[in-house]
Amino acid sequence: MTWKSLAHIGSLIKSNLIHRIPSELEGIPYNDSKKLPKYLCTQIAKYSTYPTDVWDLIEKLAAMDYKYAQGLLYGLNKNNYKNYPRLFIRTFGYQFKKIFDAYCEQNAKIADIIFLMRNFDIFFDHSYFKGIAERSKEFAAPSQYLLTIKLTRLSFNEASNFLIKEETLCAYFTLAYICLLNKFRNQMNWAYISKKEVIDIALKLQSHGNSGKKVAYMILDEWNPDAESDPLAETIYDYDFEKFKEYFQKVPDQGKKNPKLDKSNSIWAIPTTTKQEEGIIENLSQHIESGTILRILAFKNEKVALTEGFMDYYGGILYPQNILYKGHPVSNNEACRIIKLYKRYGVKTGFGIQRSINVDEKKYAILFKDFADFITQKDKELFQSLKEGDKVDFKIVTKTPHLYKVRVANSSLEGYVSFDDYNKQSNESGNAFKLTIAAKPTNEKAPIIFGSPIPHALKCNKDKASSIDEGLNKLFNAIELQNLDTKDKNVIEILLTDYPELVSKDNIEIIDHEIKCRFREDMVDSKEYLKEIQEYLNNQNFWISPRMYNGEDHLIVFNQEKKVLDIIREKNTFYLTKRMENANNSYQAQKTIEANKLTKMKIEGKNIKLYGTYDYIENDYDAESTYLLIDRLNTFFKIKYDLQKKVHSALYQSAQDFVNQSDYLKYQIDQENQRRNYQKTFEKNCLTPISGEVQGESVAIRIKMTENDYNFLSGEGNSEDSSRNEIRINTFDNAGKIIDHCILKINVEGEYILHFIGSHKNIDDYLQNGINLQGDANVKHLNIQVDAIKEFTLDEQSLFRDLLGGNIEIPDTSILNEFNFFNSNFNAVENNNNQPMAVKKAMALPKNGILLIQGPPGTGKTTTIVEIIRQLIKEKKKVLVCSQSHAAVGNIFKKLNNVGCDNILRIDDDNETIDTKNFNSHDYEMFLKNNLTLMDRLKAGKAKESDLLEGFCYSNEFIYQQYINLHKKIIQYYGENNSLDTPIVRKTLRELEKEAESISGSMLASQVYQSKSVILGTCIGVGMNFVLKNKTIHFDTVIIDEAAKANLAETIVPMQMGERFILVGDDNQLPPYVDQEEIETMLADAKYKEKKEVTKEEMVTSQNKSLFEYLHYHRHPLFPKENLVTLNYQYRMNPAIGDFISELFYDGKIKNGKGTEKQVVDIQEYPNPVTVIDTSSMKFNYEQRFNRSRRNKCEANYIKNEILPKIEPVLVNNPDLTLGIISPYTSQCEYIKSLISDKKIRESVHTIDSIQGMEFDIVIFSFVRSFSPNIDQKVGFVDDMKRLNVSLSRAKKKLIIIGNMNTLTRDSAHYESIGEGIKPLDVFKKLANMPTKISLGKTQLDKFNSLEIEEGTIFDNCTWSKSTKACIKVSFTHKNENFTFQMRVSDRFMETKTTDETISLRYIGLGKDSKPYFGFSDIYEEVAYSANKVEFEGEVVSCNRNNIVIRIGENCFYTKINNENQSKPISLNMTYYFVKRQKNAVEIDWNKCYEHFIKTHHIGDKIEGQVISKIMLNDNLVLYFINCGIYTCGCVSWEYLEEGSVHTFVYSQFDNVKKRVNLKYFAKYDK
Repeated sequence: MTWKSLAHIGSLIKSNLIHRIPSELEGIPYNDSKKLPKYLCTQIAKYSTYPTDVWDLIEKLAAMDYKYAQGLLYGLNKNNYKNYPRLFIRTFGYQFKKIFDAYCEQNAKIADIIFLMRNFDIFFDHSYFKGIAERSKEFAAPSQYLLTIKLTRLSFNEASNFLIKEETLCAYFTLAYICLLNKFRNQMNWAYISKKEVIDIALKLQSHGNSGKKVAYMILDEWNPDAESDPLAETIYDYDFEKFKEYFQKVPDQGKKNPKLDKSNSIWAIPTTTKQEEGIIENLSQHIESGTILRILAFKNEKVALTEGFMDYYGGILYPQNILYKGHPVSNNEACRIIKLYKRYGVKTGFGIQRSINVDEKKYAILFKDFADFITQKDKELFQSLKEGDKVDFKIVTKTPHLYKVRVANSSLEGYVSFDDYNKQSNESGNAFKLTIAAKPTNEKAPIIFGSPIPHALKCNKDKASSIDEGLNKLFNAIELQNLDTKDKNVIEILLTDYPELVSKDNIEIIDHEIKCRFREDMVDSKEYLKEIQEYLNNQNFWISPRMYNGEDHLIVFNQEKKVLDIIREKNTFYLTKRMENANNSYQAQKTIEANKLTKMKIEGKNIKLYGTYDYIENDYDAESTYLLIDRLNTFFKIKYDLQKKVHSALYQSAQDFVNQSDYLKYQIDQENQRRNYQKTFEKNCLTPISGEVQGESVAIRIKMTENDYNFLSGEGNSEDSSRNEIRINTFDNAGKIIDHCILKINVEGEYILHFIGSHKNIDDYLQNGINLQGDANVKHLNIQVDAIKEFTLDEQSLFRDLLGGNIEIPDTSILNEFNFFNSNFNAVENNNNQPMAVKKAMALPKNGILLIQGPPGTGKTTTIVEIIRQLIKEKKKVLVCSQSHAAVGNIFKKLNNVGCDNILRIDDDNETIDTKNFNSHDYEMFLKNNLTLMDRLKAGKAKESDLLEGFCYSNEFIYQQYINLHKKIIQYYGENNSLDTPIVRKTLRELEKEAESISGSMLASQVYQSKSVILGTCIGVGMNFVLKNKTIHFDTVIIDEAAKANLAETIVPMQMGERFILVGDDNQLPPYVDQEEIETMLADAKYKEKKEVTKEEMVTSQNKSLFEYLHYHRHPLFPKENLVTLNYQYRMNPAIGDFISELFYDGKIKNGKGTEKQVVDIQEYPNPVTVIDTSSMKFNYEQRFNRSRRNKCEANYIKNEILPKIEPVLVNNPDLTLGIISPYTSQCEYIKSLISDKKIRESVHTIDSIQGMEFDIVIFSFVRSFSPNIDQKVGFVDDMKRLNVSLSRAKKKLIIIGNMNTLTRDSAHYESIGEGIKPLDVFKKLANMPTKISLGKTQLDKFNSLEIEEGTIFDNCTWSKSTKACIKVSFTHKNENFTFQMRVSDRFMETKTTDETISLRYIGLGKDSKPYFGFSDIYEEVAYSANKVEFEGEVVSCNRNNIVIRIGENCFYTKINNENQSKPISLNMTYYFVKRQKNAVEIDWNKCYEHFIKTHHIGDKIEGQVISKIMLNDNLVLYFINCGIYTCGCVSWEYLEEGSVHTFVYSQFDNVKKRVNLKYFAKYDK
């Protein structure tokens, strides 16, 4: 086609004559007009043309040659026709489809169709594209297959079937690509392709010729973890189809490796699979544990394995270091082998969940597995039979840079052989040879060492074994030894065997061997230079590192000044390769230092001896041995370094809760430090001085401020619920300089009082000019906890490492001699009572041992603690007693005093000093008197010191020395001033007085602490104490009470001061407090937001966990159960309350001790020890939100108006009785207090968090939570069973619980419980079903339902009255309860019955509205008078079109009949089944009549019936209706039968669909 012709066509487009273009192109082949489509597109896009004309043109061009249309469509899309091509194409979708059909009819290449589909794929159903793809097999490239799969949106199975059917190498290549690579799977959003799916595909491919077989083998080999790298498979990963075809032609038809396929279980194996390996598969199957059963799907780079998903986890992640054997990590090689076995053979196995992480917004579980021994009995017997020197067949498994890893033939026993030994034996024995066992390990799981025997390395004598063990224990700590790989351990054993002196060496990092080094011949041999360098070396210390460069052994020596020596070893001689270099001037030297900077070895420079090229060196100098030592030591340090990293990583994972808590503490420190930025100024009119009589000795000012001001200074913003009643405050001047340190408190009247620290403060300036306040950071207690966590988790000798290593020793009570209890009650306890055992185990606790004593409520925790303390005092042990709360410390202190323990000290941690009662005032008094005596002696002229101090004495030597030193200062001052009347002497006396006070307060404190047997304080208080924090006083035993309530850090702080640890608590009671809002704020903070792996739930769990709980339920679990004692008898509660608590929270394991039966109090209205009051039926019983809390006025008012009036007389008559009113919510407690006028009772109201350790004779507990079932709401922390346990177990004699049981027992009001433990819903259902439950506001409907009346029950003599036009009120008595309900009746009842008549009712049941429904007991009355639907049986007396009379028993009932459903005529005097609807009209239930009829009659039976009526079907055929006694039957007959006549008929058919009985008439049967 010429340009002239194109111009002509262009003019047609401009003239809107586009329809003439096809005729112009007739007879012109496409090849002669390739420029046409592009030209057409340009012109059409340039000039306005009607879309319909364009489509007509495309259709005609497609009919001529599809290539025209293809080019035009592509061009239009590319040129963005009309700027709206997709709308354009959507509008003409029908024509577009016709064009595709035209392409297919012309056998268009699939590549061309795909090309268009890629541009217009969104306009058609994908099944249409599937049809197109299936009509062509001309795919030229894998990309066309992949594009087709994308556009047709095939599933993985559909795609694989499509590709297999293609039977082309291109399709098989594409199939292998989608099987082996995840990239395309991700694009298609396919699920993970399982091993079974791939094997199924391989099985299908095997039946498609040699090409299919070869590709099947290739796919399976790639999925085989033991297969070697495959060039053919690499072309798949490179997506190189051309190279694939080239390799493919070289592969033999039978398959490169000819793997076997097991169709029965879809497991593949290479031909070397033996019966022994099949035994491994069977053995694996036998070790499937209970728990989370999963299959390993992938194992990447021998670093991380991925399992299938489960529960709400997207998948599981398994690291080799989390493969354990009896709680200890196995070697990395062994772990990888185990994971490969599970993956290869597809066996599911059980895993434990260590923790969870989020990756790409998906939740994964970090798994661990403690596996059983995988060695079969056959392998064990083989191992026992092997001995050193035996030769065995083998198979090479893999290789390292220096070793072959081999496997003994037909077994799973593995080992190593060096390249040198392997080559040596190969050269000696030829191609087929066996390996010699050089050293046999101690167990089957350790690797065997093959090769030449190494006498000094692996065959060490038994007398040396102990020194090797000693060396290992010296070089590694316990946890490092447990993580030491067997191969690495063998290396260290070789080192210790060859160099036994290392065992006794203090510092093996120091190389004390001499390095005698020559200059090379090619170096300038300058005696001056040699001397200069040697002198420099003699005065320096160097690091030294062995390295191999270009096959040569080098020693790199360098120091802090970056001076570098490079020494090379040639045979048995060291040479200096070049002069000493300075890394500051030499880039090469700098690189050398950088490459060797991690070395740990050092050498004194004087041990490096430099020699000239021809200088004499002793013949016995062994450079080779020296280098070998340094090289082996370097290997050791590398092993040590890697091992420390591994241990640190394991510790970090195990210590995740501690890490989370440390992060939270650091965040609190940051927040506290920011308080210094919170500043506020108060004018003088806001300030009022307070007298000392009111505030004590401290100076104070009353400040007029708002609650928001106080919250601002405290750093809590505008919080509505600030819990800090005092905060640290600084005053500052206008320049920002701090003047005074103060405490800002809120007193009982709600006033804000500023206390100045220190006495005699002049506050006039503040009162006259106003005051500037700023928040002061209080971080000391936080820093102490951070440091304690760090020391606890990272210190090599810490209890935490003992726990991880399983090194917690079990107390041996057999070592105790005759044991006598101080408390005689311990001798008279019940037979199986654990209290005496707890005391004995505490006394038998070994050093660094830990004992948990779990004490459920009332089981005598404090009594047990006091007995343990008294026993320890008797053994002259020093004891530290701590708790998280002051109340618990005070309780123990009080009980110790009561039993006569006077050598005890309680720390006042508020002032960080000791109680004033411990100050020896007598010594201080003597000091002042001795001062006066000394002055008199000085004035008398005495000069000799011994004379001046004669007769001065104090209570002990320590105090004597302190005070004598002060007396000597007076003598010194007197000698310098020669007079006692000068002002300087008076000043000196004042200073001495202050110093004496210091002695009494601080210097004496250490002596006082040392003298006490028992010191008590809070966990944080002892850590902040100025004497104890320095750890100068060490305790034999640390006892922590309420340990389950202290968080991890709080517990660890005092544990740093002792040798043995006793944790007493109950992790079924209150946990550590957690501020979830602060945690949310922390995780949202930019600084902490980067730690995405920590979720809010994980952080809250860490803060909510105590060390007691951590040890009790340790994840591995390595804490020995013998170190836990549970006190199992309670002595606090009435037996009924005790059983109630034991059943709810302790599985009934806690029994009632002696004397609990006496815990009774008589309250007439509440006779039972446990009473549950249900408010579900009360009006206005729902909760209200108030000040970010909740309250329930209904419950509070009931407590005030109903419960307390019944209890108060009992309290008056028994003043010793105690009352506790408890609620989970602060607002509820405050509201109850506002209702109560009695101060004593008002002070009895408590929240849950304030009562642990307390007990009351009578407890009233208010649940508060109550809301409508239509509200999607949860009961929140009322579900916390630990808090509920604490609340209810405070009661000794009477427990009264009030709450909405409907709310509490509603499934939707609770989150789903995960894991084991107490289920809140079960607890609340037990409460709701208590036999002593009282239901308040109970309606008569509730009462009626509670009687569980059976349907059909008759109520006689019921009275009634009219209620509405259609309803009456019926009243009756049942089981001493009166009931009145409404009942709908018919108009006939209202017309015929009078109210002085009684009626009998029948209970029908509950309706959809949960109300009871009644009918009349007599069936006639039910039909005649009830408005209910009634089914009944009756005889038709008379009937016309609209009305019917039915005889029911002795009575007749006249009513309307519903003719709409009457398909058959009704016979008089026949009995039918009727249904009466609510509108009183009746109809016959033909279905029921039919069912009854066919049960009593059979086909072929004869029956006599009367003709009722007939219907003419045609001229000869008549349908007769026959009355057969109970059913109207039909008979079709050509015979004429008169109406009313009686004949004999035969049953011919029962039509179950139309519910019709058909008869046949036979004249012969008529008489």
